[in-house]
Order: sequence, then structure tokens, then C-alpha cells
Amino acid sequence: MSTPQDEPRLLHKRSQLGYTQRASEAMSHEPEAVSPAEQDQITRDARRAANMRDADLVRASQARISAELAFLAAQKLDRRLASTIKAMQRQCAQLKHYPRF
Repeated sequence: MSTPQDEPRLLHKRSQLGYTQRASEAMSHEPEAVSPAEQDQITRDARRAANMRDADLVRASQARISAELAFLAAQKLDRRLASTIKAMQRQCAQLKHYPRF
């Protein structure tokens, strides 16, 4: 008796049908697909790597933006503008806590 892991996973000639175990229904000269579990792991790994890149980019940008806002906050500005700068600093500070993966 074969298990699902023993059965070939071949791309069907009619791609809308997904995969098949029969070589006669499969596209010729196409390698066997990875198992669903392997594909799920590859997807999770890729998503995690992309999230880490995003988080690194956000934190680096937050540091530069924060420095610029600190410069503006140190200037003698109109009260309303100074208030806006302070609000922006509070919002920018939240980026420092962007999820770490």
C-alpha cells in the first residue's frame, strides 16, 4: 500500500487541475513537485525572511526620521507646527517597536 508521500506529485497537463500521480496526465519533462508540507515550509521561510527585511528597513528608516524630527523640534517654530512635530515624534517612536521576527 502506498502512502501519500510515496505517490508522485506531477503537474497536470491541464494546469487548472493542479497535480496528478499519473505520468500520462502530467506535463512532459517537468520535475516532480515538492510535497505540500515542503511547499508550506518553503512559503513560511520566505514569508519570515521578507518580514525580517521589512522590519530591518522600518527600524533603519525610523532612526533617520527620528533624527530629522529631533532637529526640527529643537528649532524655534510656530506653536502649532511644534505641536505637529511632537505628534510626529510620538508616531515615529512607535516604529521602533515594529515586530521583531
